[in-house]
Amino acid sequence: MEIIYIIAFEISLILFGFMFLPFNLCIILSSIFIVGLYIFNSNKNIFLILLPFLFLLRAILIFDHSIKVGDIKEFQVFNYGTVSKIEKIDTRYPLKNSYLSLSNCKEGEYLVVAEVKNISKKYNNLYYEVDVLKLESVVPNRVQQYFQERSNSLLKNFDYDFRRMFQAVILGENYRLSREMRAKFNYIGISHLMALSGFHITLVISLFSFLLSLKLPLKKRERNMLLLVLLTIYYLGVQHSPSLNRAYIMGAIYLLGKIFNENTELAKSLVFSYVLSLIINPASIFSISFQLSYGAVLAIVGFFPWIKTKIYKGKSKFIEGIILTLSIQLFLTPLLIKNFGVIQVLSFISNIFVLPIGSIVISLSFIALLLENIYLGSLVVPLLNFAYYIFSRAVNLFYSIPLMSIEYKDDSIFLTLFYPVFLVIVFILKFRKDSTKNEKIFKRTKISQ
Repeated sequence: MEIIYIIAFEISLILFGFMFLPFNLCIILSSIFIVGLYIFNSNKNIFLILLPFLFLLRAILIFDHSIKVGDIKEFQVFNYGTVSKIEKIDTRYPLKNSYLSLSNCKEGEYLVVAEVKNISKKYNNLYYEVDVLKLESVVPNRVQQYFQERSNSLLKNFDYDFRRMFQAVILGENYRLSREMRAKFNYIGISHLMALSGFHITLVISLFSFLLSLKLPLKKRERNMLLLVLLTIYYLGVQHSPSLNRAYIMGAIYLLGKIFNENTELAKSLVFSYVLSLIINPASIFSISFQLSYGAVLAIVGFFPWIKTKIYKGKSKFIEGIILTLSIQLFLTPLLIKNFGVIQVLSFISNIFVLPIGSIVISLSFIALLLENIYLGSLVVPLLNFAYYIFSRAVNLFYSIPLMSIEYKDDSIFLTLFYPVFLVIVFILKFRKDSTKNEKIFKRTKISQ
């Protein structure tokens, strides 16, 4: 088995341990698990024990697990208007999704020094009541400021709803969506379109690749190097999220493979981006955005091919598209029930019809923002207005249809353990398959000798 898969499995179980076990017990059991897996694995690569132990040490050092009432702490938060999500506490990451309230503050990132007055738990999240002693706004970087200026210039003649949607799907500012828009997108099952992800990164790469092939006489390697630079500039200019981080890493791996003439497998790129994301920020795994993003790609890479072989052997791309959508929704259902209390029943239908229109809106929005850098974004405005009109009408149509999604609340242990158990089963099956393959190779070699 590839080393990267084993390391990803080890890191996942370590973090699942921090989720469900007492802090000290998790450290002991994780250490035993890492050593045991190394001993019983035929491949005695030093990275199999070194990287997981280094990751465990990093997790011990950066997770905050000792905060109590009366403490004075520095919180790094992102304010979404009604509630502020805590990103860090005294430069450490919280072990659970944590929130506090800031009154009379605009949306954005803040550093807050405050005394903790009360800590309450709701839906497996922590909520802090604090007395604010010091409040300081964090200024966006220069690339983000430039993107914001160009966007404001482009959007000055658009209506309120489109400006909000543009800021969400192009700049990653999801919090700007109104409650009504968010409710509609969630109900018809297209909320993933509003989050910067693999589709957006692919669009950026494709758009710049097309323009570079027209205007600049570059060799293939030089063009891919410039594409990587442009992709990174876009990444630095928008609001980050776990889904965007995953997509950017996978996009960068794809371009690096092109630059160095190396084949990049989707599964390995996914696992590598997963490991790297968690090394950079282990607390990402607690984010529902992270879980949905990697869960969706895992469904595409692993779950969809298995489902397709069981129920369909034809060649129709349309039917394969329906099966793909159903596979993703089925695989993500435990997450949606646990975190949102919903089951998407007929939303695969809206995905078939609304997603292509939404994709056109996003594509035109990217082109308009790109042209606005030379003050020509207005050329695309009429077409963009028309596309958004069709998109909003389609959203309203499907929102009026019953049973697109239904409420179903369940917080059973099955939903909590579904994905950890799934990973263990996949790992065991993969381990057995590789062991059988290696055994056959060994027997053939022995016979030939």
